[in-house]
Amino acid sequence: MEYIEPKPIEVDKNAKKKKLIIGISAGVIGVAAIATGMTLLIQNVFLDYDNVSLYNYRYRIEDGVEKEVEITSIVADVPLPSRLRIPNKLNGYPVTKIAESVFENESVLEEVIFPDHLKEIGAHAFKGCDNLKKFNNPSQLSYIGTDAFAETAWLESQEEGVVTVGHFLYTYNGSMDVDSIIVASTESPEYDKHTGDIINLGEYVDVSDGVFKNQTNLVYVEIPDSFKHVNSSLFAGCSSLEKVVIGSGVTSIGASAFDSCESLQSINLPDSITVIGEDAFFNTDLQGELVLPKEIDDIGSGAFAYNRSITKVTIPYKTSGGLDGISSRMFMNCTHLANVVFDEKEFASDTSHIGYIRSNAFKNTALTEFTVPYNVSTVDTGAFEGIKSLEHVTFYNNTNANKLNSRRINEDGSYSWIKSTVSYQGVAVIGDRVFCGEYPEGDAVVTPSVFKAIRLIDDNGNLTADNKISLPLTLKNLGSSTKDAYMFTNTSITNLDLSKDYTVLTEAAKAETEYMNSIGDIEYVAPYLCYKVSSLTSIDFSGNDKIKNIYRSAFEYCDSLINVNLPSSLVSLEAEAFANCTSLAAIDITNLAIKGIGARLFAGCTSLTSFVVPASIVQINDGAFEGATNLDTVTFEADNKLEVLNDNVFRGCTSLANIVLPSRVESLGKSVFEGCVSLTNINFTSLSSLGDSCFKDSGLTSVDLPATFTKFKSIPDNCFSGCAALQKVTIRTDIVISLGVDSLKDTDIMQDGIYVPKSLVEEYKANASWDAYKDLIKAIA
Repeated sequence: MEYIEPKPIEVDKNAKKKKLIIGISAGVIGVAAIATGMTLLIQNVFLDYDNVSLYNYRYRIEDGVEKEVEITSIVADVPLPSRLRIPNKLNGYPVTKIAESVFENESVLEEVIFPDHLKEIGAHAFKGCDNLKKFNNPSQLSYIGTDAFAETAWLESQEEGVVTVGHFLYTYNGSMDVDSIIVASTESPEYDKHTGDIINLGEYVDVSDGVFKNQTNLVYVEIPDSFKHVNSSLFAGCSSLEKVVIGSGVTSIGASAFDSCESLQSINLPDSITVIGEDAFFNTDLQGELVLPKEIDDIGSGAFAYNRSITKVTIPYKTSGGLDGISSRMFMNCTHLANVVFDEKEFASDTSHIGYIRSNAFKNTALTEFTVPYNVSTVDTGAFEGIKSLEHVTFYNNTNANKLNSRRINEDGSYSWIKSTVSYQGVAVIGDRVFCGEYPEGDAVVTPSVFKAIRLIDDNGNLTADNKISLPLTLKNLGSSTKDAYMFTNTSITNLDLSKDYTVLTEAAKAETEYMNSIGDIEYVAPYLCYKVSSLTSIDFSGNDKIKNIYRSAFEYCDSLINVNLPSSLVSLEAEAFANCTSLAAIDITNLAIKGIGARLFAGCTSLTSFVVPASIVQINDGAFEGATNLDTVTFEADNKLEVLNDNVFRGCTSLANIVLPSRVESLGKSVFEGCVSLTNINFTSLSSLGDSCFKDSGLTSVDLPATFTKFKSIPDNCFSGCAALQKVTIRTDIVISLGVDSLKDTDIMQDGIYVPKSLVEEYKANASWDAYKDLIKAIA
């Protein structure tokens, strides 16, 4: 057996040294790890905790769970450091947004450190931080608002031209050269065709709001397919911009994106666009037909307002989603827009989407006719105002019991149709000035528009006449009760149909209580509803027992108005409701339960010849019949409750000869019968006072003031001044009544005289106010 002697183990002379090095290295790594951990702990916990006291903030909710934090402002009176670190987290949630103007004008700031996960910096967030020189670029930043870093040292230090924040194009310093363009890539067909600056948007992930605002030398723009948004105010005020090509990936156009690009004539709107913001194309010059994107869900107010050359608009239909309505000012002052085309599904009860037309939507356009979509329930203020060419508007008159279709947003974001259990299809509200031809400015004379009809179409396609205003059964408000409506002012309407005809309803509708309860009941005629409608000849209230009020100036200056049969439900006629209706020869209010006649209600009604005051009237207000020059007879019904005639009631009624005041009348206001030259005699029973100039320039030949005439113990100033035929005044009071200034001036009192109780003759002669007439004072026989 061979024995093999084991080899001796060799000892490494450097082993101890290696072990020492390894041990030291491990220690260093451990210390570094601890240091790194402490640093992270300080940065992510302690520093964030310290920063809590600096900010006001709110949680941003996603799916009902608090996920992120938005810093909304800094805490008042808490000083900021010059080197500010925006916390990674506040109360355990990541800070992802800095709201608008949070640090605006904070001059103390010199450096800002953003967390890497910051997503949004709002408009003006650091504007005016004039000492701010430095900040980092968060990798997740996806939005920078307008002027977020304006008026900072950082921005002033940037060179002229494009200024970036990380992968963002933040702004453009200075002014572009003449004939400048923006392209999506170097492959653009316009790349080498212009002499000015060339900016390639394809080099950037996104751009901030308002980057190219007021760049007046920019003439052409391309938006890359990779961009999802055309940001707010991005090209606003680019007055030389003529053409824009928008990429197929764009889903929204921000507010005022092309506002006042007054040379912009050509732009494509890809079907991918779902949102067009407020005033997006305000005051541009888009040409010809405008076809809205097929996927459009929302268009902001004023989006296409003041476009001078759009002639036609096509509004698409989207089965799920789509436009809910026409927003305010959407096409206002599009002076060549003559045609608006809706999909035929908007005129069917079970498919119509459009639910409203907002204020001034089509104001001052060139429309000639318009059919309101089936589902519209509200047409707001001034929707069709100032359209000189519009002849008629057609509404659907729902005569069925079909309930209103409405949309519901499903959990996946899609839409579905549901049947409402509350309301029904049909317009319920028509706002003020909706059809006003031209807003009245003082006494300016304007040419009325050609508008003459609201036509109704029922479910069978039957139309009402095209020469009158017919109102849908579902209508609840025709103008506001608290504001001047001017609904039909300066139009050419001839007949206003405020009647109700329930016979047109289907048997199904009549049988359903809920449907019948939803029928609109107009309870008032709005103020200034038909002000200055010189063509209006008749108003039909037949069958309407709901109207309670006719408000001020509702039919003022309707100088062709002849036929008015007021509804029996009426309880008030307000000021000037029929003033200056110069063709109105008769109007009967005796079957009404009204208690007052409004101020200047029939003032200037120069064809009115007689009037019967109902027994229910307790007050006739100022100037009610002033200037009704052909009014010769006023009769008061028996048991009349009238006690006061206010100022100017019959002033200027030059034909008034026959009037017997009710026995309850105690007071006559100022100038009540001034200028009533045909009035030769009037009897008072319970009179206690007269107003200044009460009978000035009237035709009275004698006056007999009863014993009750003691309220003010005087005949007021100018009371009988100018009564050239007045020869005799009798005063039966048991106290001396003084004579006001010029009360008997320019009368014929010298022919007969002034008669007072025998016991007071000498006192009257001694009274200074009667000094000029003391020789005419005599005792009553």
